[in-house]
Amino acid sequence: MNKVWKSGSAGLLLSAMLVVSACSSNGNEAGSASPSASPSAPSAGETGSVAPSAAPLKGKINLVMWHQPTIDAVNAEIENYKKLHSEVDIEIIFSAFDQYYTTIQTQLIGGGAPVGIGVSPETTQMLAKYLEPLTPYFEEENPYTKQPWKQDYVANAFEIGKSGTNDVWMVGVAGAVNTGVWYNKKMLDEAGVAVPTTWEELMAAQKTIKDSGQIAWSEQLVANFKGDWYNWQLNYGFNLDDWMKLDTLVPDGRVSQMEVVRGIKTGEIDLKSEKVKAMFAEWKKWVEAGWPENFSSDWGWYDAFVSGKAAFFLGGSWDTPGFVQNIKDFEYGHFSLPNPGNPSDPIDMANLGGAWGLNKGATPEQKAIFIDFMRFLSQPDVHKRVVEAQGMLPVVQGVELSDPVMNAWAQDAKFNVSKIQAISLDNELASKFLSYSQAFLTGGDLDGFVDKYASIYQEAAERLITQNKWDTTQW
Repeated sequence: MNKVWKSGSAGLLLSAMLVVSACSSNGNEAGSASPSASPSAPSAGETGSVAPSAAPLKGKINLVMWHQPTIDAVNAEIENYKKLHSEVDIEIIFSAFDQYYTTIQTQLIGGGAPVGIGVSPETTQMLAKYLEPLTPYFEEENPYTKQPWKQDYVANAFEIGKSGTNDVWMVGVAGAVNTGVWYNKKMLDEAGVAVPTTWEELMAAQKTIKDSGQIAWSEQLVANFKGDWYNWQLNYGFNLDDWMKLDTLVPDGRVSQMEVVRGIKTGEIDLKSEKVKAMFAEWKKWVEAGWPENFSSDWGWYDAFVSGKAAFFLGGSWDTPGFVQNIKDFEYGHFSLPNPGNPSDPIDMANLGGAWGLNKGATPEQKAIFIDFMRFLSQPDVHKRVVEAQGMLPVVQGVELSDPVMNAWAQDAKFNVSKIQAISLDNELASKFLSYSQAFLTGGDLDGFVDKYASIYQEAAERLITQNKWDTTQW
């Protein structure tokens, strides 16, 4: 699917947002647009919400989150919630992402952690032993929507909350993000290039644009490649079938991070296979066809596209607010990144941008408030305000966004990121991968690079085993 919009045609300027990548341990500020003010929150009566008939709730809970736009959006809804529950107090605590999980894990071990723990699909398993499974709660009726809580959510988005297990561990009330390729329609038209629908068409299109003296991609992979994100996308394209065979520890249609690590340790994942070599050989062709040597790093990955100097930009729905605000001189659209290994399965991915899990050590009263507040946030009208205030996509059924660009992303969201919980490299290993990949992409030997790639991910697997204290004796 691809959509085209005239610049400035969308009606609502959404705030710029921080995205936690599906496969990265770092948060990234999307674009350079200035955040717009969050919509003013209607009163409880205006939302259509009604207080549940259960016994009155009373007490205070705190939630922790690393993403300030999420905190701001949910804080507005706390005020609405308190109009229905006057004896409840809810506080959201900000914790910086760079040390977030170390800090939270220390607090959970020591017994001083908040009631609601901000989590993402990729990191939930790190904290699962401290979290309460939410599956039974989702089977119960949501008193605000008068249906089983599970039915409030888009089915595939709900499944991501399981993080590769049989239980639900988090509530994705903050919304989702979706990946894809943005394109400059003016540049494609001038080059006589149609919007690509296959990998071969994409390779040909970027070569045509490059040969005409234009910039095909706004990202310069040769100089700025970080490793995790593009590597995961290539693995998804080439090796998904092999990786899915690891779905044995908890056979549920997804592969957990533990299963990936086990596959590396046992050799079931061959990091030096012919498929891996073909994957990186194709990656090198991709870079050579689309990235000129004289690409100016001063343009930046975002500004090159916004300024109209690049035809393609690999990004996602989170870029929409900045594009709507900053692109004035050309039409733009987005399409699914074709899959070089499996043409029928594009490499678009949607992921929960932020969610909360429940601290197992909370009191029954605190748990009751947490669950009730999460159900309150699961109402379509409330969820719409929360996601629009951040530039997120809805995961609750029945939400139509005011911005047509964001609404198109939402309708085309592919929640397939949950199939594999990939390994994210820590800063030390990511730096090594960056160095090795640069050498390979600028003329290095394929076999030598694959050897180094394998050693890095073997080391990453060992570190995860140590960090999570996994028992490998049965592997």
